[in-house]
Formats: sequence, structure tokens, C-alpha cells
Amino acid sequence: MKYYIAILIAIFSIIFIVALSGCKPKPATVQITHTITNTDISDILFANGLCFVNPILVDEVYALPSTDWVKSTFANNFFNLLASLNSLTYVNTENDCDDFATLAYTYSHILHHNTPNKIPHTSLAFGEFWYVKENSGNHAINVFITFEDNFFTVLFFEPQTQSIITLSLTEKNSCYFLRF
Repeated sequence: MKYYIAILIAIFSIIFIVALSGCKPKPATVQITHTITNTDISDILFANGLCFVNPILVDEVYALPSTDWVKSTFANNFFNLLASLNSLTYVNTENDCDDFATLAYTYSHILHHNTPNKIPHTSLAFGEFWYVKENSGNHAINVFITFEDNFFTVLFFEPQTQSIITLSLTEKNSCYFLRF
């Protein structure tokens, strides 16, 4: 229950900060490749080597972003958002990995919400992924599901560098918090 309260506080704080800063999401239409239900997500996670994850799935239908959208349009817009908030620099505890991951999660959903002609009543399959990084310790990044070349794929986005990264199987299976 403490996680849920902390997460809700973080989300509302981020939205409040963005609103106060006058920063409006730039027109960054989300490129959707497919939709899935919340019951599909666990199967896709398992098929992609995430066997020990019990995800928090709060919505019924998820739109899948394209990999190109995440690594270019979203990454560039997210960098601009961080710059406008004077938050590009990592500061232990104050502006660290969980803050970057939560902001990226929230911002991606705002962009999806503001996408013209989007599939109605869908959430974006772009979430938060907290795990134990090899040789480093606890870390928070983002995760997204895409459907390309007739396959569902789970990919990871490092919000601090605005790039797609690869995790080892050990890192994937060390996940202790995952929500979409």
C-alpha cells in the first residue's frame, strides 16, 4: 500500500510541476502499432523472458507504441521536457533514476492522451520497471511493449540518457516493481 501512495504522490507532483512550469507537451503524435488487453501483457512478458514479474496493470486496453517513436520522437521530446524543468542532471535521491522513470512514464501517457484520433479508451503500453542492475544495485527505468515484424517485443528505455537499452536475463528477472 505504501508503494501505491508514494506512486500516486509522485505522479500528481510531476503533473503539478509540469503545469506550474507552463510546459505543454509538444505535438508528438504517438505512433501506435497494435492494441492488447491487460490479460495479454503477462503472457507477452513471460514470452520475452520476464518470468518472475507480477505487473501492476491498471487499465484494460493498451496501445503499443512503435520503437521508432520511442527512440526518436519521445526521446527528443522527453529531453526537451527535462531541459525546460532544469532536470537533466542526476542528483542522488533528489533527481535520481526513479524520478526520471516516473516522469517519463507520466509524460508518455500525457502525449498519448493528447494524440489526435488515437484509439479511444486506451492506455499506453509504456511503464516503469524497477530492478537490480548488475554490479550497481537498484535502478528504475521504463519498459514498453511493441508489435513489429509480427512479434510482440518488450524493450527498455533509459530515461536518463533517453535511449533504448538491453538488460541481461538476470536483470530482467530481478524486477521488483513493474506497472503499465
